[in-house]
Amino acid sequence: GVVESVANNYFGNLNHTYMFTDSAACALGSELVELEVKLRIVYVNGTPNTRSQTVLVKLLPRAKIATTGSHCVGEPVQFGLTQDCYIDDILWNFGGANDTSSLENPTFIYNTPGVKTVNVCVSNECGQKCESTQIFIRSKPVISGIATSPADPSGCQPLTVDFNPNIQGADSFEWSVSPSCGNCYTYVNGTTPDSLSPVITFFRDGDYTVSLIAHNECGNDTSSV
Repeated sequence: GVVESVANNYFGNLNHTYMFTDSAACALGSELVELEVKLRIVYVNGTPNTRSQTVLVKLLPRAKIATTGSHCVGEPVQFGLTQDCYIDDILWNFGGANDTSSLENPTFIYNTPGVKTVNVCVSNECGQKCESTQIFIRSKPVISGIATSPADPSGCQPLTVDFNPNIQGADSFEWSVSPSCGNCYTYVNGTTPDSLSPVITFFRDGDYTVSLIAHNECGNDTSSV
């Protein structure tokens, strides 16, 4: 469907670059594309003459990375391609000089959290094409400690205590009080057992243990005061 037009006094060579989108190239189903090139000559007396030649074009490889999103430290991440065609060789790089694989669908384990850049290069005799993406590696939550206000949570009842955890990476929180009894304590100031920093009023004498479980998709951590 591509037409090149030249002036009637042009007798040199004509170059043309054939371009295919990734989806169009893979949809062809063959890395060799047969194209017909036609030359139409009109002589000075108005008589036309058409000549044709078949051209075989071999396509560059195509690839798009399938894995994105969030994953966990220490767990295998499965990589693959949502689009792949005309590939002779493949090389993955997972962010380090030696963190590579030549498998089509490799797995890799990250031991540190953070944003990781993943690159894949595919090649055939016509050339190479590279794609990259970023994934986020999460670690489980870490509770470094729980501060209280007052700093020494003891005194006459009713005693109100603010609990403020030093925490990283949590998506949800689960507080509990032991021993548990119906009228021993209550959450106040609009806080609940799901709050990041609850406020609890204690109504009965005794020693209480207040515990926190912090959750995210990679695990949990616990701490008590």
